[in-house]
Amino acid sequence: MRLVKFLVFLVLVAFILVAVDFLGFYPVGKKTIGLLKKTPLAVPIEIWQLGSVRRQQWEGQLARLENEKLELEEERQKLAALEEELKAEKEELARQQETLSELIAAREEEKQAQQEKAQSQQDSIRQQAELFAKMKPQKAAEVLAKLQLSEAKEILATMDGRAAARLLEQLEPQQAAALLP
Repeated sequence: MRLVKFLVFLVLVAFILVAVDFLGFYPVGKKTIGLLKKTPLAVPIEIWQLGSVRRQQWEGQLARLENEKLELEEERQKLAALEEELKAEKEELARQQETLSELIAAREEEKQAQQEKAQSQQDSIRQQAELFAKMKPQKAAEVLAKLQLSEAKEILATMDGRAAARLLEQLEPQQAAALLP
């Protein structure tokens, strides 16, 4: 009976020490563990020490996981900020592309208008050249002398060579020389 009471007492002491250590009130030192290892409770003490070591490992792992969680949260926030930035840049790029498309369209319209104007002027010069070719050379030379120099050159360049030569014969030499290409 004494042996049972002693064993119960030792188990109770071991339990109290584990509880005190677990709650952090009193860290169980090496001397206390050494004394307990000399008793029949040596195996439970070793198991308890392994549990304490595992708890420390778990606490270390928990701390690392918490740090990783914070780092991941920071990375997530950075990614969210970068996504917002990218979204804003995409929108800006879309606006710029739309503006560029409008400018290109306007430039194409302007180019088309210039081509139409140039074609219209060439048609007009061709018609004038045909009229001058049909006119009598003397009358055509009088009218040609009154036109601007550039316009007269264009008309002569468009005319048939013989008709242009007959017209130039009717002009004064200085005027004829100025109209030659």
